[in-house]
Amino acid sequence: GSGLYVALILAVGFFAVVPCMAPTIWGWCQANFSEKFLRVYFSTIFTKAIVVLTILGFYVPYRIEHPFFEKYKANPRPWPWNENREKWNAQLKRTFYQMLFNSSIVCPLMIIPNYIQFYKDTTVMWRIDMETLPGGQELFLHILFCMLVEDTGFYFSHRLLHTKWLYRQVHKKHHEYFVTVSVATEYCHLVEAILGNLIPTALGPMILGNKIHMVTVLVWTFIRLTEAYDGHCGYDFPWSPFRLLPLSAGEEYHDFHHSHNIGNFSSFFTHWDTFFGTNLHYHKFLQKKLSVHPKQQ
Repeated sequence: GSGLYVALILAVGFFAVVPCMAPTIWGWCQANFSEKFLRVYFSTIFTKAIVVLTILGFYVPYRIEHPFFEKYKANPRPWPWNENREKWNAQLKRTFYQMLFNSSIVCPLMIIPNYIQFYKDTTVMWRIDMETLPGGQELFLHILFCMLVEDTGFYFSHRLLHTKWLYRQVHKKHHEYFVTVSVATEYCHLVEAILGNLIPTALGPMILGNKIHMVTVLVWTFIRLTEAYDGHCGYDFPWSPFRLLPLSAGEEYHDFHHSHNIGNFSSFFTHWDTFFGTNLHYHKFLQKKLSVHPKQQ
């Protein structure tokens, strides 16, 4: 429908505009920040800024609960703040405390390796020069590589976290949210924040090393975070650019994982779930849903 056309415009526009704007924005960054700041601290600060802005962005539809947004709600259950306000306030408080605690450990884990490498050998670090800013083709191919690597790492680490002992000790915290909302994205045990979030996301850029430009790393970070929040926001927006991905997952796909606590372990794509048969319950659920509501086909 029209939502997919909007998604296509957003996706094509994004990869067309970024290479055009990169020289101006990155030139300003180089003029105002030192090489050490850009190589060691900038990506971590950028990551946390995207997290804060995304959470604030989703606060708007949650706050107004306008029919325009609510018709795209993925889960028929009420929002947690409408179901039990007192319980929600306590959950929200725990969520922000956990996020702050995780950040206090994860941020140094992101910064310290860059700091050590900066004084050891910058030639193996991500490129930051103006001369080799990525064009559209390089940007797209490197982002695609990072997506495939992350999706693989996330799938297998996520399956590992669903083994009996690790689920009980670690991953169960993330599943306190049966109805997903934006802040549920990074509400997790510290072990999961490192094993399931940080490592799979960082793996692609780490493999590429100095073949990837830092601008691409920042774009990749933006895409990964917005995809994760899109997958937990509770809305299945038809204009989400992530719906355009072949074999794509999505909010409804991940909402099933939270509401039924079974299968659907992937992040961007569904090929690993399909290959290992870990989305069979989801497809049976869809078939049953469509048999009851045939107009949704």
